[in-house]
Amino acid sequence: MSGADAVRSLPEGPGLEERYFAAIASFVEFKELTGCNNQWLADQVGVSCSSITNFLNRKPGYEPRRTRSKMMGILAIIEGLEGRPDVIVERNVDSRLEELLGDDADTEARRFSLLHAKRARAQRGTNPLLRSDIDTQVLYLEAIHAPPSVRPFMCNNLLLTFTTMVDKPESRRLRPPALRATSLMARRLDDEAQATTAAAISTFLPGNARSYAGYVLARAGLLLGDRELTTAGFGRLYDGIALPHTSSSGVWPNALKTVDHALGLGDACAPAEAERLALVTRQHRGEEFDRAWSHGDLPHLTTHWSHTAPELLPRDPSALQKGVER
Repeated sequence: MSGADAVRSLPEGPGLEERYFAAIASFVEFKELTGCNNQWLADQVGVSCSSITNFLNRKPGYEPRRTRSKMMGILAIIEGLEGRPDVIVERNVDSRLEELLGDDADTEARRFSLLHAKRARAQRGTNPLLRSDIDTQVLYLEAIHAPPSVRPFMCNNLLLTFTTMVDKPESRRLRPPALRATSLMARRLDDEAQATTAAAISTFLPGNARSYAGYVLARAGLLLGDRELTTAGFGRLYDGIALPHTSSSGVWPNALKTVDHALGLGDACAPAEAERLALVTRQHRGEEFDRAWSHGDLPHLTTHWSHTAPELLPRDPSALQKGVER
């Protein structure tokens, strides 16, 4: 999407200065998360790198104004970059991978996996319509054919990237073949991660990859209206909760928010999935669930469970009322 296309969808209204300040701060955070630079943003908008630098430095003449289509395009693109904090959790992915890999991977395999992680991370948080199909395919093939000592980590990182492709407003405009191809890759990445983990690696926690794959499949299935894909995705989301996982991996927010989303859509499978999630919650409820619920905005699930599983809801009446009234 070019800057001109982006600005056409930008809503009119007050608060442009506040949005400008917020966009600058947001892009600084985005660069920290992904490793992208100003030139990357310039390529997305179709302007020079110096224009991006001047925009971010608030140079006179480069502020967004209704009469400056390129500057408005920069603003619109940045505002579409914000990722999901409950899904994108590995900000310092290099040190995290070094810690997880330890001495199990040889030097070349470790270097390969870290480079792959950086390239996968660079695709997160961006508008799904701007993703490169070729880059995605290369990253996918590298992950599933990686040395066994690093394969599950590489599959997991790419699955984490895929989660950001299916839950944006723009995801509704992705063509069905692209969603199905992403789902097929997500299944294979998860299968490879689980198989390699079972065979050799004790430091990798398989619940992370299983949850990410479930998120991709469930969200893609809801976008496509594909019941089999949606059900398979929810099943993997619940498996991710039951399998060993890191507490920051977002397995609970992933499941809770996706079921809430399905209920909000009025999807036919949503009530049954809410009951499946209730069963899983009764079996595995703990601090992670309580933390995810307290930080979530789950009005549809709150309303549903108030009738079918009230014992799972917070005891604070105001929290329950908030969900019922929406």
